[in-house]
Amino acid sequence: YCSISGFGQNGPYRDKPGYDLIALAMSGLLSITGEPNRPPVKFGVPIADITAGMMATIAILAALRYREKHGKGQYIDISMFDTQLLILTHQAYNYFATNKNPERLGSAHPNIAPYQAFQTKDGYIILTIGNDKLWHAFTTAIGREDLAKDKRFATNPDRVKNREDLVIEIEKTLKTKTTNEWLSILEKIGIPAAPVKSVGEALEDEHARYRKM
Repeated sequence: YCSISGFGQNGPYRDKPGYDLIALAMSGLLSITGEPNRPPVKFGVPIADITAGMMATIAILAALRYREKHGKGQYIDISMFDTQLLILTHQAYNYFATNKNPERLGSAHPNIAPYQAFQTKDGYIILTIGNDKLWHAFTTAIGREDLAKDKRFATNPDRVKNREDLVIEIEKTLKTKTTNEWLSILEKIGIPAAPVKSVGEALEDEHARYRKM
């Protein structure tokens, strides 16, 4: 038997109503979505509903396997609140490590830079520069070797610390070409990058069609 509820079958909040947005707010997730110094922003889909359902499915499959082996049933108590605490992942680790609350960073990553959306001449491009080797390759590809030599951006911790200055410098260059022009340059040398597609573009994408999605 599996129960899915807002806050679980016991505890102080067990009788509170369970809605996606309430679970996001109470779990802290809503406090880290959106742009800095702007109001919280909910996910574009009901992520708390979806992830609670996924966790329930995983638990049910595990319980069925247990029953096959041991002949004993299970009672599963899935809480939307619990699942949202679970998907805090590295944001929770950051809090435990520093005792500081994570902040809203838009599309940026709290521990890696540059790792976010950047404006181009005609839209936005996602860059995920996950290590210093990629950083040096990236600066060469965009003709900004000066950034690699800048002490503010020498290592990933430096780039995270000086994120605001970094974004200004990168975006100043990326705005000179279109998203597709940059993608053709960056993908040739293995820089992880992607266009920010509309829902329609994603659904009509050749890869989505090939995958029969």
